[in-house]
Amino acid sequence: MVRCKAENEFIENFGLFMESHSIFPRIAGRIYGYLLISDPPHQSAKDLVDRLLITKSSVSSMMRLLLQSKLVEEINLPGKRPRYYRIKERGWENIFLENLQALSAIRALLGEGRSLLDNREAEMLDRIEELDELYAFFEKEMPPLIERWKKSRKK
Repeated sequence: MVRCKAENEFIENFGLFMESHSIFPRIAGRIYGYLLISDPPHQSAKDLVDRLLITKSSVSSMMRLLLQSKLVEEINLPGKRPRYYRIKERGWENIFLENLQALSAIRALLGEGRSLLDNREAEMLDRIEELDELYAFFEKEMPPLIERWKKSRKK
């Protein structure tokens, strides 16, 4: 019973964390948190409904979101009819890397905004410059950090 209580707390805390620190609703976070600790690592929609005490429609809509975001993948098991879900390997890493690729795009967009403000007060231009400096910094600093990450991570 202690393990179940600790698991429930972890699942709830993970849901709250994802709700407050990402675009994901709390239920998606609860599902993801459970999949992180579930044994076996793959679970059916029915397993999720039963374990998390949520509706089938909630599982369906949240799994769609998690699948689209590539954090979770769907698998079929030989001889089993239901679909199973599990954590997608390197899901968060891939999301992070995709978002980093957007730095160049946002900087180009900020360049367009800057050209609109060329003949305006410096204070107006400062708003764009502040964002561009932030993105320029990360665009320059992140590639070496990513390479260090790739070399250091477990294979």
